[in-house]
Formats: sequence, structure tokens, C-alpha cells
Amino acid sequence: MRALQGLAVCWGSAVLAVLLPVLHWVLVPALLIGGPILAFLRYREQTTVLAARGLCPACSVELSFALGQASRRRMLLRCEHCGRGITLEVTRPGA
Repeated sequence: MRALQGLAVCWGSAVLAVLLPVLHWVLVPALLIGGPILAFLRYREQTTVLAARGLCPACSVELSFALGQASRRRMLLRCEHCGRGITLEVTRPGA
């Protein structure tokens, strides 16, 4: 479903980009080609991290991140309160 959404957003943006003078020469072809590429990459995703929450190790503020991106072993985030870099380690059950 996310793959189709990405394709629809790119192609919908390409239709709107037709109205932009001069920029449409670059935007429309890029979005028309980029849409299927984005859809293919999203389709191949094994797992997707939707959100993460917890306490900042530095300032102990409750954090909540809406991610919606492909799962990687380590993901870098930043505390919105103190600005400290936080490494989110994604583990799979049974691993």
C-alpha cells in the first residue's frame, strides 16, 4: 500500500508541476521516473518502523517519533528538547 501511495504522490506532483513555468522541464520527467523507483524500493521493504518512543538518555524527557521509514539496524534520531543525538537500534524478535 505504501508503494502505491508513493507512486500516486509522485505522479500527482508531476501533474501539478506542469503548471510551473521553466521548472516543469525538469520536475515532470524526474517525478515520472522517480515514482516507479520509489514504489519499487518501498515494495521491497521487509519491515517498516512506524514510530518510536521512550526517554531521552540525557534529559529524561519523554520522546515520540513518527518515522514511517524502512527499518535499518541503527537509526539516528535527535532529542527535540536537548538536541542530543540518539541511536535507535532495531532488533527483530527471536534474533
